[in-house]
Amino acid sequence: MSRCVRSRFGVVVVLLLLATLAGVLLGGCGQREGAPKQALTIGAAIPLSGKSATIGELHKRGIEIAVEQLNAEGGVNGQPVKIVYEDTKNDAKTGISAYRKLVDVNRVPAVIATFSGVCVPIAAAIESGGDRDGVVFFATATSAPAITEKSKWVFRAFLTSDVESPVLAKFAAEKLKARRAASYYVNDDYGKGAADEFKRAFEGQYGGSVVFSEAYDITALDHRSAVLKIRAARPDVIFCMGYGQGFPNALKQIREAGITAPIVSTATLALPDSLSLAGDAAEGAYLTASLYDENAMDPATAEFVRRYVAEFGKPTNYQSAATYLCTMMIAEAAKKKGVSAQEIHDGLMAVRDFPSPLGNITIDANREGQFPVEMKRIHDGRVTDLP
Repeated sequence: MSRCVRSRFGVVVVLLLLATLAGVLLGGCGQREGAPKQALTIGAAIPLSGKSATIGELHKRGIEIAVEQLNAEGGVNGQPVKIVYEDTKNDAKTGISAYRKLVDVNRVPAVIATFSGVCVPIAAAIESGGDRDGVVFFATATSAPAITEKSKWVFRAFLTSDVESPVLAKFAAEKLKARRAASYYVNDDYGKGAADEFKRAFEGQYGGSVVFSEAYDITALDHRSAVLKIRAARPDVIFCMGYGQGFPNALKQIREAGITAPIVSTATLALPDSLSLAGDAAEGAYLTASLYDENAMDPATAEFVRRYVAEFGKPTNYQSAATYLCTMMIAEAAKKKGVSAQEIHDGLMAVRDFPSPLGNITIDANREGQFPVEMKRIHDGRVTDLP
């Protein structure tokens, strides 16, 4: 081979190598045209066992209905949406481990989690970690205040205690004309946050006085010692809230002690188990509620209810609607921006008036879903409008 031919051959080889290298580099920076688009996988850290498993099952159902609907409609980017579950047991330490597994092992770009006792510690861990994960953390079924302030990656879509409790305090003071309140609440971040906000509003804004305040363990079934103190305090109204079997037991024992003061509570009173276990003790109680109405005729609610009843053969509830909403919002963000954590983050920040069974939701600058709230009453074992 002549020197001239060898020289030209060498130039061709170098050009081919450069072209190949450029293709590899460009392929690493973006998706090649015609290549399969990346699927969206969402992590779910919810209580599948333990003291809160009953409500955790409601959370799981909401996610499953959302995934079923999304995939029936073509998924995201033509790829099916997938969910990876980890059991938190509604325990802080277990919840953090579940989150770490979803992020470090499963490499999900977004995690949905429920309950204040888990969401608050995870958000704090994200903050202390300096946002090193770069994963969207979407909290729901948690009302603890200021959770989204921990990190730019923390979002929430749920009624918060700093919204619920002042509404309850105002109702107690202005509508029920109460001046003395007893406060009895579940001993976790949700309960303590709600009780603090109620006291702040009832005393600071409306001039009332909280004459008794005590927390109870979520597993407690016997509340008679606290009930005696409530009766001795002679309140005009009782702020009583929580979830799990301990909550309806507290309501029953308050009424069994002959205490007739009206009860005001948070939206958890509307849970099917709370109402069925409390029975007549819940009759006449007042509670905050989102605009969720399973009989609403808007398309978002109707589709959710249709799929839920067809799949589970049971009435719908706002807890399932909350996790359904979070799943649908993450998918919507991924459709608009992409499936990486940063793209989902940016997509969620752009959400405005997103239609859902809980009303049209907008994510504000603090990454909080803005929920309208209203007062309801328990009548004949059901949540009804005020008379």
